[in-house]
Amino acid sequence: MTPLDSTADMLLKLPSDELAASLQVADENTWFDVIERASQVSIDDLGSALKLTDVIVQASGAHCCPHVRALALRARAHTLAYANRLDEAAALLEEALHLARETARDSVIAHVQMTRVHVLNRQGHSQFAADAGRDAMSRYEAAGEKVHAARAAVNLGVVHRTLGDSNSAIRLFERARAVLSADTRIDAQILSNLAEAYLETNRFADAERTFCEARDHFSVLEMSRAVAIVEGNLADLMGRQGRLAEAMKHFEAARCNMPASEAPGDLARLTAEEAEALCQAGLWSDAAPMLAESLHLLDECGLLHEAARSQLSLAQSLHRCGRREQSGKALEDAGQRIALLDDQRLVARLEQVRAALAMVDGDTQQAEAALERALLALGEAPFERRRVQMSLAWLAMQRGDFVRTEQWILETGSTESTDLTPLRIDMAHLQGRLALAQGNLEQASHHFVHAVRDLERIRGSLQADGLRSAFLGNRLTLFDDLLDVLIQRGTQDSLAQALIVSEQARSRSLVDSVSGALPAPAATSDQDADLEHALQLRSNLNVLYSRVPDYASVPDSLAQQIDQAERSLNDTERRLSVSRGLATILAPEASFDEVKNLLPKGCTLVQYAFVHGTLHAIVIDATGHIHVRTSLTDEACLTGLIGEWHFQITRSMTYEIDDLDDIAPDSIHILQHLYDLLFRPIVDIIGEASHIHLVPHGVLHGIPFHALHDGESYLLDRFCLSQTPCATLLRHIDVAHIPNREAHNVVVIGFADQAAPAIDQELDNFSAQFPGCLIRRGADATSARILEESHGAQLLHIASHGRFLPGSPLGSGIRLADRWLTVRDFLGLRLDHALVVLSGCETGRAAVDAGDELQGLVRGVFAAGADALLTTLWPVHDESARNFMQSFYVSPRNTDAAASWRAALLVAKATCAHPARWAPFILLAAPSRECS
Repeated sequence: MTPLDSTADMLLKLPSDELAASLQVADENTWFDVIERASQVSIDDLGSALKLTDVIVQASGAHCCPHVRALALRARAHTLAYANRLDEAAALLEEALHLARETARDSVIAHVQMTRVHVLNRQGHSQFAADAGRDAMSRYEAAGEKVHAARAAVNLGVVHRTLGDSNSAIRLFERARAVLSADTRIDAQILSNLAEAYLETNRFADAERTFCEARDHFSVLEMSRAVAIVEGNLADLMGRQGRLAEAMKHFEAARCNMPASEAPGDLARLTAEEAEALCQAGLWSDAAPMLAESLHLLDECGLLHEAARSQLSLAQSLHRCGRREQSGKALEDAGQRIALLDDQRLVARLEQVRAALAMVDGDTQQAEAALERALLALGEAPFERRRVQMSLAWLAMQRGDFVRTEQWILETGSTESTDLTPLRIDMAHLQGRLALAQGNLEQASHHFVHAVRDLERIRGSLQADGLRSAFLGNRLTLFDDLLDVLIQRGTQDSLAQALIVSEQARSRSLVDSVSGALPAPAATSDQDADLEHALQLRSNLNVLYSRVPDYASVPDSLAQQIDQAERSLNDTERRLSVSRGLATILAPEASFDEVKNLLPKGCTLVQYAFVHGTLHAIVIDATGHIHVRTSLTDEACLTGLIGEWHFQITRSMTYEIDDLDDIAPDSIHILQHLYDLLFRPIVDIIGEASHIHLVPHGVLHGIPFHALHDGESYLLDRFCLSQTPCATLLRHIDVAHIPNREAHNVVVIGFADQAAPAIDQELDNFSAQFPGCLIRRGADATSARILEESHGAQLLHIASHGRFLPGSPLGSGIRLADRWLTVRDFLGLRLDHALVVLSGCETGRAAVDAGDELQGLVRGVFAAGADALLTTLWPVHDESARNFMQSFYVSPRNTDAAASWRAALLVAKATCAHPARWAPFILLAAPSRECS
């Protein structure tokens, strides 16, 4: 450190008033060094730099030398630009440039122009920025200032990147490194820019290596903000390659390093990029509010390019969430923004979003025109062009123009060796569609299988449960296409593979949770704050859920609060999952042979599957052969019938039990119609089977299969039935039994009130049937009791009010003395293969998300480790519940739960003809071996 440097450092440590006073008497050299040192502080400590440069600018107002004032203004503008206060920076730079030109000093003019390059480029004035950069570099070169000329080359390279000329940018960065690489700080900044240029030219391996080198330099220098920016860039790179798990990990690292109070613009850009990664995963509803929030901050900070990109993603997210009008407005605003910027990449991206939205709306002509405009804007950008060409190939495929489809596929080129997995998946899917359309089933199957394999590889890398579920749910058409091909081929081998594919596309996130494929290692001390925050958010949610009326719709204001709280908790839980490390395994779907061997003798499995909206049934008969019945009905027809069934249930609630016989035929008529659609086509396959295990799909999860009627009797009368959300779950659950009378590992929780007084009688009956059981009732029936005492129970019986919240299914639950016990609470239990009985209204209802993921108490109970769940599909009468439960537990001890359930249903059916009273109880369990 030189003496002058020492003087500058000492002056900058003075209080503001003393610094100002010292500068009033300082010579020019001291001024120059103080200004330069203050400008450098921006990189390490932006808050201090803002204070220092403010004092320096104020003090420079009294200085007689205009070049000192110009450099002071330039230092202040440089610091403001770091803080994303671009408009203020630009105004100061115009004044500084005017003063610098008055002095006619090339070095001063060049310094000001250097800073103008950065600010003008970020404001969207890239051509003006390029002019300023060339002016600065030529002045430095003329003066023989190689170091400053190299720094100008870096700034000019950034502008070239913005203008879409990344190859020129790479040459400028490499030229600058030859001069500046000895300075680790400057070299790290150049490496970061060089990596971004590599990324833009699709040199992904070079980009990743260079980003990591820059990050390591910044880490050694303890420049956390710079580390955060590079981590964000690494995340963006990983996202483009489909490495979503690694992208999320880098986003979390960036968030931890980013000083939010000092750089709101950078944090907003990071949030927007993370939201775009969530869009890739299919979490559109999570991404939309993040994009809206980041857009507001990006506008405030004057980050025009970033704001335009964010608004494009927002338009697409809103469209995918069904908010068409808002999406159109966002897209129109994005177009207006981009028209003011000289950025052809953004123009191309705008046209691609327009095309994507037009394709969703079925307007192929408009989509094709937008994609053609995107190609023109992209020039020779290879990766982006391949994306657009593939979209054009899909359009041609959709129109049935197979010749044009093949031409576009050839122009896109081979994707076999690319490390861009999403591109490879899309190409294989498209090639499979083309082969299928041309009647080549074997070739179509080959391509679809490869696409599914790559898709599963990405899904298996995702740590967070929500990411896995959304990623799969966003790509279900691929599984539908593969299922379609396998069913058309019709051989025993292809049908066995169809069963596997059907399993791959349903309840995978639930199976991952049950199997332990989503490990939850102990939190580190760094995660303690996030864990505490998550617990607080859960507590806040429980308070909100307790305010939801029992039997009325949720008020709009409360629904908005719940929605916001759910989003905050989902975000926190996702971050916790990501920060714990990458997942490396998937719970594999059960094979045909495994499913067959899990079925007891005499049991037939019926697995329903919607393929492109049409229902098929895959059946393994009692001899172990597999069959398929295609085109049973369509989803729209079933949805209408289920709506009629729910109307009959609601209607029955207004009748006294003695009057229900009069209206029972109306309900039975609907159940006959459902039987004709769902069961009659497979009767010949079932043959003499004694037991049927059902695996529903989509809307069928809400159907009481045991109440389907063939015109003479119910299925319940003829068969022993069982049901699970997917066949693979059979691998992880055992046959559940009614415990021995003297068992001490039976836990009963009951909370009665005036609306349900029979709950107390239900508990009294229980006490008589299981003398050794542990009963908690009234004020003792608390959430803490369940959390403490359910572990190790063979049977957990909860009798209370239940409710299902369609708008917030994770808030569905059971009322206890202190609060509602929600789905998330069940996820925190350790049920250790227990039989769980939820004796309350609608405890078996669930929202069915993409990928056939059930969101409700069913999911919570099985994910917590239960073997079986007895629950209800609709509101149940208090006395009916008490009587049914008494019959259920009267069976001989160690009876299979499925056999006890059937026996209790037969008793209930004998007391009331109307299915609404006896049929709400369903059992999700492994097939009973007693019925066979």
